[in-house]
Amino acid sequence: MQSPNRYIAAFLCLLSFAVLVAGCKKDNTPSKNKPTLIISSTMVDGSNLADTVNRYDFEYDNTNRLAKVYKSSSSTKKFLYLSFSYDASGNMTNYTLNSGNSPAQNGVVTFNGSLPVTETITQDGVNASYIRNFQYSNSNNTVVITENIDTLRRDTLQYQNNNLLYHGEKFGNYAPGIDTLISISRLNTTYTYGNNKGPYASLNLKYYFNNGIPYVSANEVTSIAVKSDFGYGVNTSTGTSTYLFNSQGYPTKKSDFSSGSSQVQAITYFAYKQGN
Repeated sequence: MQSPNRYIAAFLCLLSFAVLVAGCKKDNTPSKNKPTLIISSTMVDGSNLADTVNRYDFEYDNTNRLAKVYKSSSSTKKFLYLSFSYDASGNMTNYTLNSGNSPAQNGVVTFNGSLPVTETITQDGVNASYIRNFQYSNSNNTVVITENIDTLRRDTLQYQNNNLLYHGEKFGNYAPGIDTLISISRLNTTYTYGNNKGPYASLNLKYYFNNGIPYVSANEVTSIAVKSDFGYGVNTSTGTSTYLFNSQGYPTKKSDFSSGSSQVQAITYFAYKQGN
């Protein structure tokens, strides 16, 4: 008859081996505490996939805040497009926009808590500035932005569940050099969304700034409808988008279509990394 101690010793030996193997096995499960950050978006022409319409590369600081954006295309070499700095509360208070063709534009943003209140914009080599003022209602889900140099200028943003549903733009068209109002333009854009994640959500810039960043929404945009009136009649256009997603629900590929057409107008590819 075998001694019970031998069975116990054998069991403990097997248990120790199992623990050792489990400890050596690589854990590929993403950390729940580390965010997913977009690192690039590349848009190509739907009819010529070799033609890169634009590409953005995103860099972050060690606390996962957007620090720099680089831009390039098939015809333009990669250059520093945007840079950001933040205050002690994590609010984006300064940015610089380089268009590549004109002097750099600088923005200084003031906050009330986490809400932007004013945005003062200057341009290198230009002795002038203008101010954009932010006003909020509807539990901060409606934002109205006005400018001090064009008193007709008004941007109205409406959000729901951190998704931008509507952007209404109104502005004056003036004769060059004489400030005579020629017409008033209106541009209204509405968005619908799916139930997956938006590619730019990690940028953490919810409210619109005059800095070229795509609208940051929690979910993926599935359709856009635009109604424009530039003083010469009303025009409408619509577009839809379809997506491929990774296992975490983030888009990896977006295909854009214009209304009534099955021809892909543009394709955008997204890449991500795990943050700190």
